[in-house]
Amino acid sequence: MCLTQVLGGFWYFHHQNDSRANRRASINRALTPAMKYPKNLLLRQVQDRVSLTCQVDPTGHAHGCHITDGHYMEFNQTALVFVEHAIFNPALQNGHPVKDDHYTLHINFRVK
Repeated sequence: MCLTQVLGGFWYFHHQNDSRANRRASINRALTPAMKYPKNLLLRQVQDRVSLTCQVDPTGHAHGCHITDGHYMEFNQTALVFVEHAIFNPALQNGHPVKDDHYTLHINFRVK
């Protein structure tokens, strides 16, 4: 392998992630445990959508979460516990982790 191929490979690897240099926070689904459907609402086949907002710090943890829309206390509490224990991919600015002050999440509780 010649030096041109090595440098070309480095340039490709380095620049293929440019689209990730700036991004919003997102839940790391591989590291976050699954959310459990509240048993009493599942038995009654109740469904709802819960919306919440939080701040996600540069280490990937949520703080200051609050419900912005939700109709059942059990769903709201389940959503809050889930997001407060979730692991996030932090927001990036110029490739560096930063705080995301306005992370919004919508959780659909649906009976399958």
